[in-house]
Amino acid sequence: MGEVGSGVGMLDSPYGATFTGSGDVLVCDSGNKRLQTFSLCGNATEVINVMNTGSAPFRPQFACVSSNNNIFISDVGNQQVVVCDEKGKLIRCFGKGEQIGRASCRERV
Repeated sequence: MGEVGSGVGMLDSPYGATFTGSGDVLVCDSGNKRLQTFSLCGNATEVINVMNTGSAPFRPQFACVSSNNNIFISDVGNQQVVVCDEKGKLIRCFGKGEQIGRASCRERV
């Protein structure tokens, strides 16, 4: 875990990390514009690509996971908070990015 690059298990400018409901480590892989999960042993378990909702690149910086496994992500590239499910499907977003991509930022249930 932590080798520089864009492949699975590689990171580019990682910022925040948190735990998922299953105990994996969720990392904001900002330089690769994605989230990645790792086992506690450091093995990559999943790459989560989140739909970009603004005009700037998606740049995840911090994230937290709710009790129902939704992921709340601070997207510094678009100055907004993005909410997605554990697979990266957009649920909603709010913040400055709403003005940029209003059609993309409406709640999707």
